[in-house]
Amino acid sequence: MPGGEPSLRAAELHFQRRVAGDPLDCESVVGLSHCVALLNRRQEAVGVLRTALERDPERHELRAALAALESREEPGTDAAVASPDARLPLDADRGLLLAQLLSKHEAYDEAIGVARAVLADGRDCITLRLTLGQILAHVQRTVESIEVFDEVLRREPDNVSANESLAHLLPSQGRLEEALGYQQKVTAGRPGDVETWLRLGELRWSFTESRRQGASAPVTGLLRHAGAAQPVLANSSAQSIARSAADVEGNGPARLGWLTRKGRRAEIERLQRENAALLAENEQRSEDIFAAKHQNGIYGAVKTWVEYENTKYFFRNRSLFSRLYGEEVAPVPAQAVSDELSAAFSMGGRVEIEEGFLNAAFAPSHRDFYTDRDFALYLDPAAPENEQRDSLTRRSFASVFYMSDLALGDALGKHPLEGARVAVVDSINPYYEALCLRAGAKPTALGERPIESRSEKLVSETFDEARERGSRFDAALSIFSLAQAGLGVRGDAPEPDADLRRMQRLRELMQPDGLVFLAVPVGRDRVIFNAARIYGRVRLAELFEGWEEVGRYGFADGMLEGEGFALPVFVLRPKTGSRS
Repeated sequence: MPGGEPSLRAAELHFQRRVAGDPLDCESVVGLSHCVALLNRRQEAVGVLRTALERDPERHELRAALAALESREEPGTDAAVASPDARLPLDADRGLLLAQLLSKHEAYDEAIGVARAVLADGRDCITLRLTLGQILAHVQRTVESIEVFDEVLRREPDNVSANESLAHLLPSQGRLEEALGYQQKVTAGRPGDVETWLRLGELRWSFTESRRQGASAPVTGLLRHAGAAQPVLANSSAQSIARSAADVEGNGPARLGWLTRKGRRAEIERLQRENAALLAENEQRSEDIFAAKHQNGIYGAVKTWVEYENTKYFFRNRSLFSRLYGEEVAPVPAQAVSDELSAAFSMGGRVEIEEGFLNAAFAPSHRDFYTDRDFALYLDPAAPENEQRDSLTRRSFASVFYMSDLALGDALGKHPLEGARVAVVDSINPYYEALCLRAGAKPTALGERPIESRSEKLVSETFDEARERGSRFDAALSIFSLAQAGLGVRGDAPEPDADLRRMQRLRELMQPDGLVFLAVPVGRDRVIFNAARIYGRVRLAELFEGWEEVGRYGFADGMLEGEGFALPVFVLRPKTGSRS
């Protein structure tokens, strides 16, 4: 691969440095082996993997990578390795994996170089082109990113991801009208997706404002269409767009600009009345969530959870994220387990793999941030925002995972947190941090992806930061998030043993007698890619390796043979001498 050799050598150096710093960094070992193989040194690549397996023979992803590499050997392989002029055929899957790993390590130049080298070699791969475009957008090489997405559309004119990416990127280049055209294509392809209609409304507003024309009629129509797609979101989303579109002037009509400028206060009042009715209706719908878990199995339950997450959290903050951190395209999660990782995810065939795709990816630079006001919503039932909501102890407001939260309450009754320093692992909203504050504990938001704390009540650390600072925790709460680690649902690269690795990293940060309150879905062993893992007798035993089980709450033995909708709480303590 003469043209791509410099890029692969740069990537090889990157992975060599990471492996030298941590020989057990499985992700980097696999990346290094791929680079070496693509540089026509396949025997050396096999040696890299075998050396790593000698250090850690239980790593399934290393065995899977070795098996995949050896199975792809073709007649004449040894001769090809021996000859410096021989050429190993490029593999688009390998190129995609390398680009994703390098991007995850923030080695963006190397990721871009590898992706371009693979594509230049004639190995066309739409997913790789999309990944290249997203990386270029992330490092603000916008013009190049646009060119890549244009190339995708030349090959697949109806590719929704490329159309959507161009609709986000082109406004920064002053090309609003073109962005509007691309967003219209996205909306046509997803007529039931509320967010696409909201984005189209925002673009149409910006486009018409740029020509100093009124935009109230088009925006209002779009919001009504969004309401038809999903009425629960219609009015809160309408107000969100109205506020973002408001023409805020010192002495002018403010906030709900596109309505008030047309004298449509009656329309606002009607929307507010409808919103109150819809909130009451949504309260009733929440009662059906748990029935849905039983009737539809884990996929229906996870889908319900994601809809809740989007409604209450994601849509509410999307425009704010963009204003704070800039427009950025989120990575595209893998939609299926690759052949290369299948053996590792299935644990050698002992665990079933099913389809259940979700996309909850965030743009890498976008961060959730928590404020004192967020905690007040949970801690102060008398706060104005809580006028129509129950206190922290009531289900209608407090619960994130209802049955699991009840079990957690029982566990905390036996193991109080008062005065403890508590890690809340991979937080998705401030509920569990507020629970710690209410219990008299000192919470820390701990995760791979940082939380921005704007409150003196909350410390925020990534795992790497906690390790560097020597942080030690008296307790930790890990509720559901472990089941999604390494599946890519939030934009991370697929990693079969990410959950086991996360538990190992957490064990290193715990006090010797510290307690972890862990909730994961239990049932027949399965991976529903990329929605969640279901932990049965096989995977649960590996997850608990190095831990002593102190108690189980909300658990029954029959759950291990179920469909995976049960979410009990396990209380664990590090085994003596197990912390590395």
